[in-house]
Order: sequence, then C-alpha cells, then structure tokens
Amino acid sequence: MATTYLIIAHLLADFILQSNRLVAWKMKKFRGVVVHVCIFAAVSLVTLFPYIANWQTWAVIGAISIFHLVVDQAKINIALRKDAYVAPFVADQALHFLSLLLGGYYLNTLDFNLPNDFFFGYIYGNPCVVGIILALIFLGYVVDVLFFQHNRSRKMNISKVASFVGIYIFYVAAALLML
Repeated sequence: MATTYLIIAHLLADFILQSNRLVAWKMKKFRGVVVHVCIFAAVSLVTLFPYIANWQTWAVIGAISIFHLVVDQAKINIALRKDAYVAPFVADQALHFLSLLLGGYYLNTLDFNLPNDFFFGYIYGNPCVVGIILALIFLGYVVDVLFFQHNRSRKMNISKVASFVGIYIFYVAAALLML
C-alpha cells in the first residue's frame, strides 16, 4: 500500500496542489521548484502517516523528494532551452513514477506492524477505498492536464495528435498498473 500512497501524494502535489502561479514560479526561479518539492514531501508524510515512526520512511521520502527536485529542474531547463513542453513533461512524469515505484517497493518490504482496527484495516488499508481515491484524482485532474498541454502545444503550432498522445499513453499505462 505504500506505493499506492506515494502515487496519491505525487498526484496531489503535481496536479491538485500545483497552481498555475506555482508553475510560473518554478519556470522562473529555483525556489519555486524547492517549494513544490516541499509540498510533495509534506503530502507524502501525510499520506504515509502510519509509517512515519520508522526512519526508513523519512529516508525514502527524502530520497524521492531530492530526485523529484532534480528531475523537475532538468525538465524546466530542457523545456526553456528547446521550447518543448510535452516530451519533457512525459519524461518527467515517467521518472517520478519510477521513483515512486522503487520507494514504495522498498517500504512494502518492511514490517511496520500497523494496527488492524477499523481505520487501518477497513479504510487506510482497503484497496477498494484507495482505488476510488486514485480514480477520482486521475479522472478529475489528468484530463485537465491533458487539455492544458494540448492548448500549450496548439499555441506552438504542434500537431494535435503529437501534443498529447504520449501523455495519454503514459496515464493509461499508469492506471492499468494501479489496478
């Protein structure tokens, strides 16, 4: 379940909690990227709260956050230099997803001895509840990102198909992996 909660944290931090103003700040200043990554780390701590008594959880969140910072800054540098946004965005999301899978896999190998009460047993640890949360985030915000990237690409005269096929394929594959 740790992998799933890391993915939820990522979706929340990269899509729901990242305003257009924060995106613009990230594009102009490194400090904006740092603030965005701190938001990701904070959301990760919240979603993984049953695990935070273990130092390894903090280490995984720290490592993923540092990787997130490096990947986001590289994406911004490439996008600004090459005036390309779709391919760097897709690569950025793929690398984030890979880091979440690796970090979650590691956390899932540890024994945390979570209580089996109502909250942990039937809500926090229930794959159906988590699946509903993921579906709501996915359906509500991924579609918005697809349209945003599509509109950005249209302004740059990139063909309609090329502008969002890669993103669409990535998110469909990610959704299938989560099932």
